Amino acid sequence: LMREEVAGFSREAMQRGIVQQMTDRSRDRVGELASSLTNPFYYLDLESIGKIADAARHETGVAYVLVYDANGNIVHDGSGEIAAYGRKMEGPLATRAVGAHGVVVQQTADILDVAAPIELGGETLGGVRVGYTLQGAKAKVAGETKLLDRRIADLASRHRWAIALLIAAMPLAALGL
Repeated sequence: LMREEVAGFSREAMQRGIVQQMTDRSRDRVGELASSLTNPFYYLDLESIGKIADAARHETGVAYVLVYDANGNIVHDGSGEIAAYGRKMEGPLATRAVGAHGVVVQQTADILDVAAPIELGGETLGGVRVGYTLQGAKAKVAGETKLLDRRIADLASRHRWAIALLIAAMPLAALGL
C-alpha cells in the first residue's frame, strides 16, 4: 500500500515536471514562431507562412499548427493544400487564443495548446497556435514509474530480512536474552 502511494505521488510529480518543461519550451518556441511569421503575415505571403508552419508541424510532438488572422480565421495550417483556409477556429481553446495579448498555454487531456499573437507595431495581425501531444510525456512518466516501482520493490526486498530479524528478536529482547 505504501509503495503504491509513493509511486502515485511520484507519478504526479513527474507528470507535473514534464508538462512544465514542455510548457516552458513550447511557450518559447511558439513565441519565436510568431515573431518569424510577422513579415510574411503582414504581406500575406502564403508560401512563406506555409514553409514556416510546415517546418513547425514536423517538429517532434507537434499535433497541429494553425496560423490565423485577428478574427480567428485560419490563414494556414502548414499543409500544402491549406484545406482549412478561411475557416473560423472553433472551440474553447480557439476563443482564448484569438483574444490573447501574449503567449497563452492551455491544456486538455491529450494536448498542450500554445498560442501567441503575431504583432506589428503594437497591432495584433493574427496569431499562431501549436498543439503538442502529451502522449510522449505520458509514456515517459509511465516508463519512469515502472523504473521507480522496480527500485522500491528491490529496496523493500533487501530490507525485508532485516525487518523480519528485528521482529524475531523482539520476544528475545523482551525476555532479556
